[in-house]
Amino acid sequence: MSLEAIRRRFRNDFAYYAPRALKIVNETGQLVPFVLNKAQLLGHGLIEKQLKTKGYVRANVLKPRKLGFSTYTEGRYYWKTSHNTGMGAMIMTEADQSRDSLFRMVKTYHENMPDLLRPETLQSNEKALVFDNARGTGLKSRYDVKTCDSKGGKGITTHFNHWSECAYFSKSSLDNLSGLMESIPSRYPQILKTEVIKESTANGASGHFYDEWTETEDALRDGRVPEYINIFIPWTFDDGYSIPCTVEQEAYILNTLTDEEKWLLRFVNPDGTKVTVGNIAWRRWKIGRIIAPHGYTKEDFFKQWFPVTSEEAFVYSGTSIFSVSDVKMAELECYNPIDRGSFNYFGKFVSNDEGALKIWQRPRLGESYVIGADVAEGIQTEDRDYSSADVINCRTGQQVAHVHCKLDPDRFGEFLNFLGRYYNDALMGVEANNHGWAVLTTLKHKNYRRLYQRETLDANANNRKVKKVGWLTTSKSKYKIIDGLVAIIRDHDSGIVCLETLSEFKDYSILEDGSYGAVPGRHDDRVMSYAIAYEMYIGAPRNRSSQESRQRKGLGGLNLKEAIILNR
Repeated sequence: MSLEAIRRRFRNDFAYYAPRALKIVNETGQLVPFVLNKAQLLGHGLIEKQLKTKGYVRANVLKPRKLGFSTYTEGRYYWKTSHNTGMGAMIMTEADQSRDSLFRMVKTYHENMPDLLRPETLQSNEKALVFDNARGTGLKSRYDVKTCDSKGGKGITTHFNHWSECAYFSKSSLDNLSGLMESIPSRYPQILKTEVIKESTANGASGHFYDEWTETEDALRDGRVPEYINIFIPWTFDDGYSIPCTVEQEAYILNTLTDEEKWLLRFVNPDGTKVTVGNIAWRRWKIGRIIAPHGYTKEDFFKQWFPVTSEEAFVYSGTSIFSVSDVKMAELECYNPIDRGSFNYFGKFVSNDEGALKIWQRPRLGESYVIGADVAEGIQTEDRDYSSADVINCRTGQQVAHVHCKLDPDRFGEFLNFLGRYYNDALMGVEANNHGWAVLTTLKHKNYRRLYQRETLDANANNRKVKKVGWLTTSKSKYKIIDGLVAIIRDHDSGIVCLETLSEFKDYSILEDGSYGAVPGRHDDRVMSYAIAYEMYIGAPRNRSSQESRQRKGLGGLNLKEAIILNR
């Protein structure tokens, strides 16, 4: 291969360039070639694919600790700026210590670069490298590392941005960085080949990084093409997170598996490989040596730093109400609906791939059902909340149908009227708060007979007990029914078969004011509709022979058995 061919390959192929040109200091303090590990190769492939298809890179990278993605990104941007004219790289960190650490890494790259590849250097200090010479005939490129509270971005042009551990950037820092984002060309063709990589471990289910991540996930779910790609790397993908086991040790581990460990052994890594017993051994070893902070168990703290899914990463670094591992076990019981559709003008079910109603079990003769409904609040706009409803079989306790839609309250009431009649005149529990009254009014006008009624004290009638239609959500009633859902999810006895329902359980948290609800930017309508439906199920008459355990658990409701009556 000619010298020019070698130069060309170094310039165009980072995976070839890195182990031959870059040096890093490994965990034992040795200076060694930078050979990309599996996680780095995975991220590199996805980033190069986006660069090829889109022409530029915008990536969110969510990772466990110590997988080396900062090492990869700094090496990539050193490669970019040292091989191209007039390029600027800006690395932003959350603290001075992190800034100094990353820049030492870059200086190590530069100082140990082969003479053939090292660019002329006009400036080299503790914060920047400038690739140029005194005559101004060099590359005129530069590499800067700053903390996120620096006033950067105004009056400059950057082409490669790396936000390191950006989930920990403060709000004021993010305001400063808005100027930095504007330093990146946004007009074609200048935008081409620019890169923004936002990389971090998780810091709770809120904040800028979480919002960016969920925005991409929502776009993919809705069939839209997102601006950013999401790259998640599970800890199980790193070969170093495994301990060799003897036959006896492996047998002991397999005989003492927890539910979480059983789930892990079914988990498939991004390259198609399975989690090994050696991974389980390392996990047990690591958890045993963790000193967990106040409010965390050792296992919870492990999951914060070493997640195996993106949901686990965000939830275990936040204040989720439902255990992620329990929700994951519940997901194993989910399966695709057998039909989907809506009701026509005459109340007949019609199959339709875009219909709001998903069906796992059609109504059966002689079976009784209950329905819980949560009605969307707020102005009826495109970005309003959804209305949601769940149907539960009273004999089996299984979720048999689910509705998720954006309908005006009266139209939602008409839909529920047809749904209830379709499922053998199911007992209907509709949330009475806010727009729920419009739904209940529609159901009454449609002469729907089986509406849930609650007992309450009437101050205008000497505090006598009276019956009122609809489920009333108060702080007290919400805590009770949600705490009950926690119990049945924990005991693997929820009856939920809809994956979308369980996805909202992951975002349901204790909020800053101490109340229960979805984290900002997410929804909890499916959580509430299922909670109300399950409350109807607990109090509804049914064949108890097959569901004794569920009835004993209950959801701690408000005298539901006595409160449910039929409107006659």
